[in-house]
Amino acid sequence: MTAGKQAPRFRIATQPMSSLAEYGSVPIRFTVTSVLDVQPIENGLGGWRLIERQLDVPYEKDYDKPEPPTRWARHGDLANWTMLAAHTKEGGERVGGAVVAHRTPGVYMLEGRDDLAVLWDIRVSMWPRAGSMRAKVANSAASTPVRMPIFQTRSSCSGTSSCNCP
Repeated sequence: MTAGKQAPRFRIATQPMSSLAEYGSVPIRFTVTSVLDVQPIENGLGGWRLIERQLDVPYEKDYDKPEPPTRWARHGDLANWTMLAAHTKEGGERVGGAVVAHRTPGVYMLEGRDDLAVLWDIRVSMWPRAGSMRAKVANSAASTPVRMPIFQTRSSCSGTSSCNCP
């Protein structure tokens, strides 16, 4: 944030899965200008180092292009999924959200288990990304009670060859 400017304030609340079109109104698209290269330390025994590398040719990444939120029902019944919506406290503008999948037969990442939840999607408008908005939404998704106890959560970059965090 620029000196003298206050970070926007947000409220995060659950919403019904029937509002997927509104959820998808926050784009999950950005320009990739750099990537992180993984470099082993002592052949991997000493850990791993991430080195940022600028790309010669930036490219656009749009996670909604292959499958927008309105098509997620093809993965199974969304009745056990939880949607979080982030809005500005001042004007109520939707600025982000997250969806947690659980108890859905056929969703590979859930491994057929009832004690596992997956962060299916997280999205944040461009303007608050510089602040802690993404962390607030992710923390809310991780701590939101679901209809049954969840003992393990998992997040993945499924369907992509690289994970990008602008």
